Amino acid sequence: MGLVGASGDADAQFAIPVIGITGMALVALTIALSVPGLVVGIGLMKFRPWARILGIVLSIFDLIWVPLGTIIGAYGLFVLFSKDAERLFAAPPTAAAP
Repeated sequence: MGLVGASGDADAQFAIPVIGITGMALVALTIALSVPGLVVGIGLMKFRPWARILGIVLSIFDLIWVPLGTIIGAYGLFVLFSKDAERLFAAPPTAAAP
């Protein structure tokens, strides 16, 4: 926005608010899409059963973002559907040793 404002162009007065609103919308969208992944990550680190299910759902949604999201989503599905993951998330969480 600083470069547009410094140009001195008459159209810059119209462009500056548009650029600001667009930037704010992109930041809000990025945060809205990031929060579920952070919540699932924290849940997976604590071995919560709901986090495994939500992680599977998020991995399916990741498959849409070709090519990197497809790789990450496929790996997430591979790991979360494995027999070891089923046993790990089915067992009650153990207490931390003192």
